[in-house]
Amino acid sequence: MEDRLDYLEKLMGDSADKQAKELEDLKTAHIKLQGSHQIHGRELESTKTVQSKFSMLEERLVVVEQRVGNHSDKHTEDLSRAHGKIDQVHSRLAQLEDRHQTSHAELKKAHVGYSSEKAALEV
Repeated sequence: MEDRLDYLEKLMGDSADKQAKELEDLKTAHIKLQGSHQIHGRELESTKTVQSKFSMLEERLVVVEQRVGNHSDKHTEDLSRAHGKIDQVHSRLAQLEDRHQTSHAELKKAHVGYSSEKAALEV
């Protein structure tokens, strides 16, 4: 009976030692998991911060694109008006050139006529 009791005590002792080791291993694993959890938490916060900054940057980029688009449209309109005015100036210049040529031809003709009259008077 004593052998059996020793056997049971030994079996229970071995089982208790085994459970204590397993408990210690679980505590160690738990501590490692807590450390990993803290690391992942910091990384998550860092990712959230970067994502927030990216969102703000994206919003700013949209605003800049809108402003550039608005300025581009305004410059296109201004350029179109300037081209219209240049076309008007060219048209007016062409009219004035035609008038000048006509006036110049009339003046030459008149000059020839006056020169002829002067020559006739001098004779």
